[in-house]
Amino acid sequence: MGSIEENLAIFHQPWAYLRRNLSGKYRVTPLAGGTTPFDYLRSDAETPLANGVYLHVGDHRMVPLVIYFESSSDIALPNGAFRNQEFEVLSYITDDTTRVDGAAWMTPPTSLPPSETEGQSDLGVVGGVLTNLPPKARGHVPRDFLEERLAEELRIVDRHPIVSLTGAGGIGKTTIAIAAIDKIANEERPPYDVVVWTSARDIDLLESGP
Repeated sequence: MGSIEENLAIFHQPWAYLRRNLSGKYRVTPLAGGTTPFDYLRSDAETPLANGVYLHVGDHRMVPLVIYFESSSDIALPNGAFRNQEFEVLSYITDDTTRVDGAAWMTPPTSLPPSETEGQSDLGVVGGVLTNLPPKARGHVPRDFLEERLAEELRIVDRHPIVSLTGAGGIGKTTIAIAAIDKIANEERPPYDVVVWTSARDIDLLESGP
């Protein structure tokens, strides 16, 4: 993570949390990369900006799904569980979770766009198994120990347990499952003849809406 932070250019751009005071001027809290492009807002009561986290790349660009808590100086990112016009956010610094208002992302119900981990519409042959398993995600980073540990559980056929993968949203639980199933499907003697993949994904929180 330290190497990513040092080399990913976006972390070296100016980031700040802006909150407008009653005077119309802004409190500017630096988050990364310095606040020089934002400093004029401390004495500017004319520029209309919503409270929130901003990245400066040519202009001030609000990043609405990065949540900053002034009281604890903590930063959180969406972690799913969208219901009752709220969703969960998780701090990867403190591991704390909380629920925040999601009304801004409420739109009339429509069909969700296809997911990268949605099962295929038909059964096909993968190794020695008939399955609708989705292909491995582009850029998948193998995690050999975890994938093999899950494959070991899936090879147990004398009982029918429920195997649960736990962890924060976005860390790769689904891609680990796809990789483990693909692995046992391509073994010389797979433990299953048919593997059916079903998706029960949560709402995807995107900049354009859920």
